[in-house]
Amino acid sequence: MIVLALLLQAAAPAPSAEALKLGVEVAQAGTFGRIAPLLIEQQTDELVRETPGLTLAEQARLREIAAQTGKAGVARVTERMGFAYAQALSVADLRAVLAFARTDAARRYRAAEPNAMATATQTMGGLDFKRDVLKALCAKTGKGCEKK
Repeated sequence: MIVLALLLQAAAPAPSAEALKLGVEVAQAGTFGRIAPLLIEQQTDELVRETPGLTLAEQARLREIAAQTGKAGVARVTERMGFAYAQALSVADLRAVLAFARTDAARRYRAAEPNAMATATQTMGGLDFKRDVLKALCAKTGKGCEKK
């Protein structure tokens, strides 16, 4: 499936420079653009804790390296996402998405999003798709039931 998507993407005409620029802006304004820096910070803190024996200066250097590496990684992903958005959406669509992203409603939505995701993640602990499907199949057909 992924290979097919990549082949289709390769066959599609390249987006215009304006579409690419807008696509990157859409990617930066989205969830990834907001969460990536937090994940980099979290993983950097973990690296500092998991690398014993570093002096304060070495910890600072590790943080600098992590910041540079994270920034480069986020830029690569953001560019790819921007390209994908530019291929999938018209320039008018990209402008409309950005217009919304700049509204107070969008800012409030983005502020609420981390809490909503955390709440959803807590409930996912009990989510087991395969188990739930097999349980329903068992109830309807008598097949796929767990053996006791």
